[in-house]
Amino acid sequence: METGSYLIAETYSVEETSIYFFEAIVYTKRFGGTFVEKKYWYGYNIEWFQKWKWFFNYSAALLQIKYPKYDVDVKWGAKKPELIEDFNVLKQRKAKKDLTTCKRMITKYENAISQFIELEQRELFPDWQNEKYLKALSTLDKYKKRLVELSNV
Repeated sequence: METGSYLIAETYSVEETSIYFFEAIVYTKRFGGTFVEKKYWYGYNIEWFQKWKWFFNYSAALLQIKYPKYDVDVKWGAKKPELIEDFNVLKQRKAKKDLTTCKRMITKYENAISQFIELEQRELFPDWQNEKYLKALSTLDKYKKRLVELSNV
């Protein structure tokens, strides 16, 4: 089980800081046992790390209770963060992610609409004024317009 922190995504700074982590790993025996379970938290500054250290130790203790005959290896410390120096890199990643999302949603809505059309064509009295169908059409148009906007940028 791996968990993380939302704190790493809040700031993109160029100053030299350390990001603190805490991990608790369960092995079947000390020195060379097989891996059983892992809990890992990362992305905390020193203040938040000190504030939440009791929780990390508590989680490690819960692992020891869960596996009383196994060894729980606890590690914590600081890492140097990987800094993104160029803001344009972030903008390009977001644009690429938005473009992929638009394409995915267009495909999803086109498939759903075509499936609805096939089902309604089999009916004696098709319901082309269905609210969900009309909403899907408008949402598809919205995503197509957004795709045109993103591809022009």
